[in-house]
Amino acid sequence: MVLTRKRAILLKCTECLGWEENPRDCTGTLCPLYPYRGLTRASR
Repeated sequence: MVLTRKRAILLKCTECLGWEENPRDCTGTLCPLYPYRGLTRASR
């Protein structure tokens, strides 16, 4: 498996959320990866 930028961000965000939640549900706006974690449900 190739580790792309998108996959690395997804894995880091999932780890930060305790492997339980979807990174799209993250509310940690102070995180430097926050803008790169993907579209939120609110922005759709």
